[in-house]
Amino acid sequence: MTDNVGNIWINVFFVIVAINVLSFIADYFLESIPALQARFFKLSRPAQQSAVVLISGPPLILPLIPQPHFTFLGSITKPLGIIIFIGACIVEVLAFAKIGFIPSLIPEDGKKEVIDTGVYGYVRHPIYSGVIFMSLGLSLYFSSIHALAYLPVAVALFSILTVVEEKGLVTDYGDAYIRYRNKNMWRLIPYVI
Repeated sequence: MTDNVGNIWINVFFVIVAINVLSFIADYFLESIPALQARFFKLSRPAQQSAVVLISGPPLILPLIPQPHFTFLGSITKPLGIIIFIGACIVEVLAFAKIGFIPSLIPEDGKKEVIDTGVYGYVRHPIYSGVIFMSLGLSLYFSSIHALAYLPVAVALFSILTVVEEKGLVTDYGDAYIRYRNKNMWRLIPYVI
């Protein structure tokens, strides 16, 4: 019976990973094809928010699924996970406070200005950074080996997504975004990527 329960959780884990990867692929096409993007922005706000959750949610859920645990960091794993998770939550709150729940939506008042202060002064995509580090913190806290192993894949997917999104941001904001990108060279993780 225990093997069946373990197999169910492994299947759940891989379904969540598949949903996450497919969401990234869908967003890649959405960002790359203007006609699809125009259709997406005609959807209701809850539908748009659901799409955001499909990209950001799975890396945060994966550490919570029963899976093998690692012990190589010993007793520091839980406190380190808590510190990283809380720091990432602070980054998320600060980023959302600056830009709103769906960052790619242009405000109704039509005002288009590049936000380059606060956490946006350190990385160009702090919301994605927050998701990455929240996932790392949870993976460490729960010693989740599969979630920790998936994290580099998530970082790569977020990295690819930022490249595609920035093409649209250059279109939307023009030279102002190019200046911001040149001034702030880190997309996700300061001094790394």
